[in-house]
Amino acid sequence: MTLASSLLLLALAGILAAPAGAGSALTPGVAAAGVPLGTDVVHVLRLLGPPTDELQDPTNPHIYIQRWEDRCLGARYTPEGALLALDVWVDLTDACPTVQAAYTVQGDHGRVVSFSSTRVDVRAALGGAPTRILRAAHFTVLVYDTAGVAFYIRRGGERDGRVDAITVFPRGTSREVWAPSSWGGQ
Repeated sequence: MTLASSLLLLALAGILAAPAGAGSALTPGVAAAGVPLGTDVVHVLRLLGPPTDELQDPTNPHIYIQRWEDRCLGARYTPEGALLALDVWVDLTDACPTVQAAYTVQGDHGRVVSFSSTRVDVRAALGGAPTRILRAAHFTVLVYDTAGVAFYIRRGGERDGRVDAITVFPRGTSREVWAPSSWGGQ
């Protein structure tokens, strides 16, 4: 069953309830915004309600994305609706001011990574070199596969060198989230 058919069935069944008050903390490899990893589209929709947007991942046609703009939160799914990862991003438009400050990752020795952190801060908090480094036009993605977290570091512009987005995913699954074939073998 595809993600689109799952959503249609949910809408027809009338189970797209109002958001259940999902939290906003990030726990690498475990959860984001009260949504546990290892679940599916049905459970996510029960927790968060209908998304504000749905699209196909531009770098991987086998991943579908739903976004909740008022939470600065996105979910990535397989075509069958299994949750692959959760993304949070910096809020430059005041779309989600109530959750923004809570989107942090607790690192080693009490160090915290937030949207004001730099690449140096990320490496210090996560204990050194990332497992993978992915490069796109405006970002460098530092992937810590064994921790289940990745940080998008902005290249250029007003936020140059700062964390712009954070992705949590089940530990050891980064190649499913960012397929090497979609990232020039990286």
